Amino acid sequence: MKTLKIHQANWTSHHFASKQIKASVFLGAIPLADNLAAEILYIVTLTDLENTELLTKDFRELDHALEYLNEYYGHWDLSESKTSKEGDGCSSCDAH
Repeated sequence: MKTLKIHQANWTSHHFASKQIKASVFLGAIPLADNLAAEILYIVTLTDLENTELLTKDFRELDHALEYLNEYYGHWDLSESKTSKEGDGCSSCDAH
């Protein structure tokens, strides 16, 4: 069995990066028909250096998203995402 570089313990804090593109998994959701609940999605996303989305692929299972991410982009450099209050990311969002 192949060891995953990005796995269930680090998928929210790590991504793969080439010189011009990042590949990571984001959490998303789609509303169900009754609009009272939502289905969770795990979205593999490629972005450029300005965080413009280049490609997305949705998965209903985290394990499937991680397998895809590691298979197609695991040869890129593994990087830890920024988490600084001064930088980009969830912690700098005006919603918080």
